[in-house]
Amino acid sequence: MRHFIVFLAGSVLLIIINPVLGFGNEFFIKDWFIWAILIWAFLFFIHALNVFVMNRFMGKEWETAQLEKLRVKQEKRIAKLQQKVEKEMPLPQSPLAESKDTEPGSSGSHVVDDSEEEKKSEDQNPIPPEIA
Repeated sequence: MRHFIVFLAGSVLLIIINPVLGFGNEFFIKDWFIWAILIWAFLFFIHALNVFVMNRFMGKEWETAQLEKLRVKQEKRIAKLQQKVEKEMPLPQSPLAESKDTEPGSSGSHVVDDSEEEKKSEDQNPIPPEIA
C-alpha cells in the first residue's frame, strides 16, 4: 500500500512540475512526464506481481523447504568427501600409541594418569612456566 501511495504522489508531482514550473520544456519530448509515469507504472505492476503472486508460490515455507533440501544434499556430499579423504589419506598412527598397544601384558587399553598428562603438556608448552 505504501508503494502505491508513493507512486500516486510521485505521479501527481511529475504532472504538476511539467506545466506549472515549465520543467522539461526544452526536452525533445513535450509530455515527458506521461512516459515517466507509464514506465513507473509498469515497474510498479511487476513489483505487485512479485509480491502478491510469486510470494504465494515461493513464500517463506517454500524457501525453508528448499534450504532444508540443500542442507541435506550438502551433508551427503560432505560425508562422501570425508570417506574419500579417510580412504586416500588415513591419519598416521603416533609411535607412542603403537608402543602402548604392543606393550607386553597390556590388554590393549591404557589408562593415563592425570600426572602423566600434566607432564606431557608441560613438556610441550613452549612458554616458560614463569610467564604462563
